[in-house]
Amino acid sequence: GRFDTLGVFSDTATLLKGKHTIKFGGEFRRFLEASFAGDTGTLTYATSQVSSTISAADAQAKSQAPCSPPGATCNQFANDIAPTFSIQPTTITSRIYTNAAGVFLQDNYKLASNLTLEAGLRFEWNGTPTEGENRFVVFNPAAVSLVQTGTNGQGSVYNQNYNFEPRVGFALDMFNNGRSILRGGYGYLVDQPTETNVSGLTTNPPFTTSVSYSNAAAPIPVASIYASAKAVGLAVANVNPNFKNSYIESYNLNVQQALPGAMVFSIGYYGSVGRHLRVRTNQNQPINGGARPYPTLAASSPIAPGASINSNIAEANSIGISSYNGMWVTLNKNMGHGLQFNMNYDWTKSLDENSLGSQGGYVLQDSTNPKNNWGPSDYDVRNHYAGTAIYALPFKANRLVSGFQ
Repeated sequence: GRFDTLGVFSDTATLLKGKHTIKFGGEFRRFLEASFAGDTGTLTYATSQVSSTISAADAQAKSQAPCSPPGATCNQFANDIAPTFSIQPTTITSRIYTNAAGVFLQDNYKLASNLTLEAGLRFEWNGTPTEGENRFVVFNPAAVSLVQTGTNGQGSVYNQNYNFEPRVGFALDMFNNGRSILRGGYGYLVDQPTETNVSGLTTNPPFTTSVSYSNAAAPIPVASIYASAKAVGLAVANVNPNFKNSYIESYNLNVQQALPGAMVFSIGYYGSVGRHLRVRTNQNQPINGGARPYPTLAASSPIAPGASINSNIAEANSIGISSYNGMWVTLNKNMGHGLQFNMNYDWTKSLDENSLGSQGGYVLQDSTNPKNNWGPSDYDVRNHYAGTAIYALPFKANRLVSGFQ
C-alpha cells in the first residue's frame, strides 16, 4: 500500500516594460511517499516446453510426488524443486521525503515589428530523498559493506543535484505580412527523479532479508526453498552515489504558411537528445560469465558481516542516453463552408539504450557496456499519419435535419 502527499507553493509575475514582456517566479515542492509492502514470494518451475510461475505459498503446499528420472527438467514440479525464487518475507514500511525548488526568469522582446526574441533561464534543485527514520541502507562496493544512512559516516544516498536550464527562441514574420512565419527554439529541460530510485534501499538488511535465486542448472528444494536461497545470497538494492538528474536538450526549426481557403501549412525539424536517463544496472554481474565480483559482504560490514550476496545487486543508475530526430508536416483548415480538418504526417527516428527499463526492470545485456543496447526505441515509429475532419451537413429545412455533422 502507498499514500502520497504533495505540497506546492508557487507564484509567478509578469512585468510589461517597453518592448519587453518579462516573466519571473518560482516554486517549492515537498513530496511524501508513505508506503508498506510485502509479498508471498514467487517461484518458477521450468519444463521442456514452458515455465510456470506460482506463489511460493502455493508451491510449498504441493506434494512431493516422485518422478523419473529424479531431477529431470520436465519433472521439476513433481519433484518440488525450482530454479528461480524470490521473496520479501517481512512487511516493509517507509516514509520517503523529497524537497525540490526552482526559480525562473524569462524575457520576450519585440526587436522589430516582424521579429520577436525570447530567452529564459531556470534554476532547479531536486533534493536527494531522505527516509523519516534513516531506513535507507546502501551497498558500499569499496568496503564491500552494507551501511545505514546516518551511521558510520554515511550521509545522503547520493549527492545533491542542481541544474541551470537555458531556453531561447525566435519568431520571424519573413515578409512582414503575417502569412509566412519562421520559428525556432532550444530548451534544456530537467526531470525530477522518482522515489522508486531509492525505495528499494528500505528492503535491504537489517529491515528485511529478501532473497532472489536464479540458477537453471541447480534447482533447489521447495520444502526448504527460503533457507536454500538465503544460503546462496541475499538480495541487495543500491543507488549510484553519483546519481544525476536526467535531462533533454530539445530544439526545433519550422515554417508556417497561410494558404487560401483558411488553411495553414507548416513543416519543421524537431529533435532532442537525452542524457543521464534512468536505467537499472547489475552491480554484481558475473565477470565474463564466471564468478561475481562481490560473493560475500566483508567481515567488517556494519550490517550482516560475512553474509553471502552471491546474486544480482540492482543499482539505480543514470547513464542512459537517447536521440530523436523528426520532420513534422501539418495542414489545418478552420471551419469554412461547413468543413474543418486537421492532418499531420511525421517522419521520425528515435534511438536509445533503455526505453522501458526506466520503470525499474533490467534491460541491459551487459551492465558494464550499456552501449550494446543502443538502437531503435521500443516506441520508434518511422512514419505516422493522423487526420481528423468535420463537415457540417447543409440540411436546414427543420430541426429534425439541421445541425448534423
